[in-house]
Amino acid sequence: MTEIDLILPCYNPQENWTSKIVSSLKEIERLSTDLRIHLILVNDGSSPLLDPSKINSLKEQIPRFTYIDNPTNKGKGHALRTGFAQSKNEICIFTDIDFPFTAQSFVNVYNTLTTEDCELAVGVRDYNYYSKIPFGRKVISKLLKQLIKLFFALKLSDTQCGLKGFKPLGKELFLQTTINRYLFDLELIQAASRKIPNQIIGVPIILKEGIVFSKINSKIIVQESFNFLRIFFKSLLK
Repeated sequence: MTEIDLILPCYNPQENWTSKIVSSLKEIERLSTDLRIHLILVNDGSSPLLDPSKINSLKEQIPRFTYIDNPTNKGKGHALRTGFAQSKNEICIFTDIDFPFTAQSFVNVYNTLTTEDCELAVGVRDYNYYSKIPFGRKVISKLLKQLIKLFFALKLSDTQCGLKGFKPLGKELFLQTTINRYLFDLELIQAASRKIPNQIIGVPIILKEGIVFSKINSKIIVQESFNFLRIFFKSLLK
C-alpha cells in the first residue's frame, strides 16, 4: 500500500465542493487499489469563510486529512507551496478542488511517478480539452503556449495544466518557486527543464464533462504578464 499527499488549493469553492472531493477520492482509490491518499486542503482566504461544519464533515469522511487555513487570499501558487511544505510522503500530487480531470488521468500521473524515472509528471492537455473550454480561455491558453515556445526552451510547452505529480527533487524545485498566482507552473517547468530535464514526463489527461470554468480576471492577466517577463529575464541570467 502506497500513501501519497494530495494538495488541493481552495478559494471560493462551488456549493457542492465537499461531496465532490469525497466522491473523487473514492473513485481514484477504487481505480488504484494499492493507493491511499492523504488530503491536504489549503484554504486561500476564501470569502466568505469556509463553513466549519463542512471541514468537520471532511474530517469525518476522509481518514487521512489535514486542513490549513490561510486567512488572506495570496494566490494558488502560494497556497500550494503552503500545502507542499506540510507534505511528508515521497509522492505529492496537486489538482484543482473541482477535480476537473478524470480519475484515470489522476491515476496515470501517479503510475508515471512510480513506474518511470520521473521526478515531475505534468498533465498535458490535447485538442479535446480545448474543444470543451470557453472561447476566451481557449485563446489565452493557446496564446500562452505559443509565447512559451517562442521565449523559452522547455521540455514541455503546456505548463499550466492543473494536474501535476512530484517526487522529492520535483517537490524541492516547486518549493523554490516564488510566484504566488497562476504562472508558478511556468516558473516550475522552467527550473525543472534546466535542472532535471530527463526526469520530466508529460502525461496526457482528459477533462471531465460539465466542468464550469471561472471567469478570467483582466487584472490577473496584467499581473501575470509581468510575471511572464520576470520569469523570462530571470532565465537569461541562469
